[in-house]
Amino acid sequence: MRRMAALIRFTQCTRIIFTILFFAVMGFLLDASISSAAQVKNFKAKRSGTDIVFTFDVAGEKGERETVIMVLITGDGKEYTNADLHVKGNYEKVKIGKNKKIIWDVTKDFPKGFDAIKDWGVEITADQEKIATLKKKAVEEKKRKALEEEQRRIAEEKRRAGLELIKAAASNDFSRVKALIEGRVDVNARDNDGRTALMWASEKGFTEVVRALIAARVYVNAKDKNGYGENDALRLATSKGQVEVVKALIAAGADLNTRDDYSRESSLWKASKKGHVEVVKALVAAGANVNTWDSDRTPALIEATEGGHTEVVKALIAGRVNVNAEDKSTRTSLMYAAENGYIEIVKVLIAAKANVNAEARNSRRAIYLAADGGHTEVVKALIAAGADVNAGGKYASALKTAKKRGHTDIVQALIAAGANE
Repeated sequence: MRRMAALIRFTQCTRIIFTILFFAVMGFLLDASISSAAQVKNFKAKRSGTDIVFTFDVAGEKGERETVIMVLITGDGKEYTNADLHVKGNYEKVKIGKNKKIIWDVTKDFPKGFDAIKDWGVEITADQEKIATLKKKAVEEKKRKALEEEQRRIAEEKRRAGLELIKAAASNDFSRVKALIEGRVDVNARDNDGRTALMWASEKGFTEVVRALIAARVYVNAKDKNGYGENDALRLATSKGQVEVVKALIAAGADLNTRDDYSRESSLWKASKKGHVEVVKALVAAGANVNTWDSDRTPALIEATEGGHTEVVKALIAGRVNVNAEDKSTRTSLMYAAENGYIEIVKVLIAAKANVNAEARNSRRAIYLAADGGHTEVVKALIAAGADVNAGGKYASALKTAKKRGHTDIVQALIAAGANE
């Protein structure tokens, strides 16, 4: 027994968009095992505006009806049946006879028109075996799309719940945070800046919210993407001096020594700069690197010294910091303390064996900087610690700068210590 399917192949011409398409009938399908004798014959096509009109005959036993479908095959191998397309006319149960017609509105399926289909073909067939296969595939495709839609719906619900958790955490709405966690919300959800609920709660010091998130197995080392160097929950908490949050994060395994990509600042560096002594103590006790520095090669100890944070300096020294570490200008913490007249920090650094005769690249030493600034007590402390009162040469003499500035007490102290006039 024979059945016929007519296949028309379209090749899109990119230079002549509105040329008349050429259609060619592409063969017959033979299958002796199929009982239906219906055949599609005299298959033709012509373009009419945005439509393509297909005409054909259906041959078979007179008076019967046969299932006829239209199949679109695109250049990328995808198949679409008339059920997927905007068509009208004679398809599905079609009465045997001549002059059947199917009209396809191309632009409703491909808004860009024929340009959207580089290489394509159309087949109109009464091959029942092929029709059964295509319908089976259509059912499977429908199921696949339904599954994808359900997955998208679930993902959107998950996203919204995650954003609600972030909002609740940022506003310290503990009861709502707990309810969302119990509802199996994604505790690692992020907002548009890449921040998680833990980051917001940590920065604002909402300790109970932080603990609830940690108990829900939140990822404590997640980083945001704010464009100014990535932050994690620990760095955000240390920057604001949230000591209880810092302790909770440390206990949960937060990475103590991560640094952002832009400024290279670690949690300890941030806390040292801002004078958050209890945070510094917690980080030091947990084993944070006390010799950390930023992108300008400025050690945490120098930042604490410049800020006048005496207790932070003590905490760093207790953590075995290098008291003689230099910044990119080759200055030490003692030099900065001397320059600013921080006598308590000077005494602490001297007690920690800071080098009182360290020299920067411009030949200046701590005693010169103290003399230049008029810090008499600092000068005396440095002299008592063994500072060389004649160091510095022509351009960095402590005595010369003291005389120039009119610091009489310092001049007398230097001369008494053996400074050459």
